[in-house]
Amino acid sequence: MDIAINKRNKQPDSPARQKLRDHIVARLCRLADAMLRASSRQIKKLWDISNTDLRLLSALENEDSLPMVEIVRRTLVDQAWVSRSLHDLESKDLVERRSDPKDSRAKPV
Repeated sequence: MDIAINKRNKQPDSPARQKLRDHIVARLCRLADAMLRASSRQIKKLWDISNTDLRLLSALENEDSLPMVEIVRRTLVDQAWVSRSLHDLESKDLVERRSDPKDSRAKPV
């Protein structure tokens, strides 16, 4: 089911609705959404990765390696999503999994 603003009501905007539309935070949100859509297309075109992949790579950029739980914490991305994304990045040879010599169970990225 799609949701849309009811445009059948042709009455002029109320002052409260106009204030919301003109509010700087609302404008910034719309601008951020537009920038995200544009950057997503460009990132996909240039490097064939998603915005989430870019967030993960950014979290790893200045680190030797990080455990999965730390990547999840830093990127605020669901652990299952991080796992799938890291698997894709690993298949593209952009990240590698390494064993942690201090913990035989943990395998940081």
